[in-house]
Amino acid sequence: DLTEIVRAHDEREQALDEVERLITESVRGQPELLDLMRNINFERTPQGLNVQILDQEGRSMFPLGSSRIEDRTRELIQIVGDAIMDMTYPVTISGHTDAVPFSRASGYSNWELSADRANATRRVLVSNGINPARIERISGMADTKLLSPADPEAPQNRRIDILLAYPDAMQG
Repeated sequence: DLTEIVRAHDEREQALDEVERLITESVRGQPELLDLMRNINFERTPQGLNVQILDQEGRSMFPLGSSRIEDRTRELIQIVGDAIMDMTYPVTISGHTDAVPFSRASGYSNWELSADRANATRRVLVSNGINPARIERISGMADTKLLSPADPEAPQNRRIDILLAYPDAMQG
């Protein structure tokens, strides 16, 4: 029934609007995090709501070449976790790097780095109370999906995408 599908779609969108509002208000409510609003981007995709935590000039979310999460990054991820805690939407996490070649003698490259950052993000979400069964996939994308293709070395290409995937419309 078309009416049911439209209603389900509207409810989904309202739920995602609420997630955006909760995250934004939580960050704005903490003076020490206020300047990190530029490091959060919300993107509606056909798959769901993509919450991006991205680097900016002079403000990295991870130390260079490391998957160790900075304290302020951890706080942002925890805020996202709190906002999505009560939802049932599946979660996928993708790590992205810029196009600056990074390789250690061991063969550790942007592929491993982006995957390790996605997995570090998963660990923070789970330790913050997100049901591990909701996490459907973590992936390292290296520099294959640049946010700024015109500037492959731009800081915002280094990011974590936390996608709240729509549940199948026919199931709800």
